[in-house]
Amino acid sequence: MRIPGGMQARIVVGAVVTLSAAGCSPAASPGGDTGPVRSLSIQGDSLHRLASNAAVWSEPRAFERDCAGAARCNWPVFRKRIRVQIYADTGARNVGPNPTVAGGALVGKLENMGNATEAMYGLENGPYDYLLYVFPVTGSANGRWVIERVDKSPPYAHVTVSEGIQVGCNHPTAWNSSFGEFRSCADGPPPNPPASARMGANTQSGIRTAGFNLFAGFIALQMLAEDPAWVTCTSGCCVSDEPQLLSPSRQ
Repeated sequence: MRIPGGMQARIVVGAVVTLSAAGCSPAASPGGDTGPVRSLSIQGDSLHRLASNAAVWSEPRAFERDCAGAARCNWPVFRKRIRVQIYADTGARNVGPNPTVAGGALVGKLENMGNATEAMYGLENGPYDYLLYVFPVTGSANGRWVIERVDKSPPYAHVTVSEGIQVGCNHPTAWNSSFGEFRSCADGPPPNPPASARMGANTQSGIRTAGFNLFAGFIALQMLAEDPAWVTCTSGCCVSDEPQLLSPSRQ
């Protein structure tokens, strides 16, 4: 479903979730009474159709990410990494960090291409799509994101696996298309796609590194915290920050 007025983001039909500003504070638990429900109130086959419709999505970008629950995932160096693809909804650049649509806006999709769970957002490996929605929060500059895991086969069971605060970076950038990366606000906006060679901070691996020699850069790559999911938005760049992992039951 398209938002009127030329905005190209999809809204959650029947999942009208308006959050309070208090529910968006860093200290608040996203799984509390003011947060989104543990699974979106929309049929799984509808979510699957969105996830599998190539016309909805930008070209994916792949990044290496930290894993959890497997051998070597927690090693301080030489640790295991997995590959995750991130897509943006083609209309994500028209959506703000706190969207105006009460039902929430679809802004991205993630796919775990590895053989272990992605650590930051709780993306299990397996036949799943992960849809990134952003919901409005009353009285706040920030919205609240949720990641919904959707089975790729009938009956297309789905459940919310993580959620947190959607933050606008306030980078005055005019994008010629929507796309996603793993990147922080501090890194600044990347070039418009197709990406050109970048100087300084490099987020191709999904971790901030800058200005190191080869050995020091390798150690920093192993030790630094990972960057959050990042998509184009009306604030130039928006990041899905402060993730809280949920332990929901299957829906």
